[in-house]
Amino acid sequence: MMGHRFAAEGLQSRLKDIRYSRSRMKGEDQTPQDQSMARPTHRSRIETGFGILAFSVVFLQKFGFALLGDYIGIDAFILFGVLLWLFIMGDAVIDLTRFVLYGTLFLSVCLSLFLSGHVPSVPAVTVMLGMYFSLLFRVNTDHQTMLRCINKFQVCMVWIAIIILLQQLVQYTVGHQYWPNLDELLPKAILVGDYNYIRPVAYRSPYLVPQGVFSLEPSVYSAFLATAAAAEIVWFKRTWRLGLYLSAVLVGGAGTGMSVLALCSIPLWFHLRPRWRRWMLIFGGPLVVTMFAGGAFDHYFNRAAEFSTRNSSAYARMVVPFEQISTELGDPSYLIEGNGPGTSDKLTLPMQKMLVEYGLLAALLYHAYLLFAVMGRPPSRTVAALVALPHLLFGGGFVTHTNIMMLVMIGSLMSVPALKLLPLGHYPIPGPSPVRPQPMVGKRLA
Repeated sequence: MMGHRFAAEGLQSRLKDIRYSRSRMKGEDQTPQDQSMARPTHRSRIETGFGILAFSVVFLQKFGFALLGDYIGIDAFILFGVLLWLFIMGDAVIDLTRFVLYGTLFLSVCLSLFLSGHVPSVPAVTVMLGMYFSLLFRVNTDHQTMLRCINKFQVCMVWIAIIILLQQLVQYTVGHQYWPNLDELLPKAILVGDYNYIRPVAYRSPYLVPQGVFSLEPSVYSAFLATAAAAEIVWFKRTWRLGLYLSAVLVGGAGTGMSVLALCSIPLWFHLRPRWRRWMLIFGGPLVVTMFAGGAFDHYFNRAAEFSTRNSSAYARMVVPFEQISTELGDPSYLIEGNGPGTSDKLTLPMQKMLVEYGLLAALLYHAYLLFAVMGRPPSRTVAALVALPHLLFGGGFVTHTNIMMLVMIGSLMSVPALKLLPLGHYPIPGPSPVRPQPMVGKRLA
């Protein structure tokens, strides 16, 4: 009899496991957030929206129009259109903590303008607050959907890497005059200007830095390729794509990509496959020595030397702002108020621009808001840092649509919740039920 009782308990346990597995498949035992992330329409809308953003930030960044004395890229309208669509459909939410930080930043800007008593440029403060409003939105999704979204950006950058390699091939065979030039092919009324779209390798050099045809300037795609390479190292680990991205960064000649990869090299090293690490140790060292002896890095060393040359662009963009910040921090008048929006058109470093225009308090709140939004819960802090560092340290576009869109796409938009472990008894047991120990029953005597 005891054997039959244990067999019945095992059957009931197995039936309970089967019912639990079916309830998990139907979503009956999931939280509302898990059920929302499991809906196919939810995933497809996120992938569609991210795909639109990836295509526009890569291939449409050059297109825009002039408004109120400045250029506005159509990417900005695409960005807010996608975010608004996801929000209306219930796929995106406004993060509460980010909203509080943004509200505090907004109040500090208003206080600065009130104390200064004038607003030199209403469009400047409107564009600044409007563009960074996009960092408020958050989409809760699963890991696989996130990877499919990021892969759409990766595919776009494959084409850009190929274009850059082909541009160099054309330049050193028949000449760069055969490059497609959007400034000459399209009306200037539909293009964003004021960028170094055509940039020589060096002063009076007959060669140009390839810009991938569609970019605002070569440094933009250099940073994008570095981001794609980091995403390949952290998530996808496809050797041929990583080699393609890194080759385009090296061949392209713009220093932004190499700089951010160097800054994030330590965390990226630990994401590398063990096989890649062995290859780098075995072949990387001799290859670097050979390239160094052959003068392959002369261009990058010349670029690095610009940091100590006062009439160079690198000195003006990287050294002068920090020299001026140290002077402005010693002036108590910049504590709460600044000179007003639009009074520092030549400044591109966010810390200095916020300090000069709105004061130290607003500058600190700006960095707190941006860093929390981008680095708080991104899919990968390493890849997010690769996007945030050039924006904060290299300048080149305080409210540029390409910078803001990359901060949104790689940092603030997608949030993958951490895996929550349930108690052991809540998990269905895969496969056949474990064999329960049967009691020893003596043989019945005749």
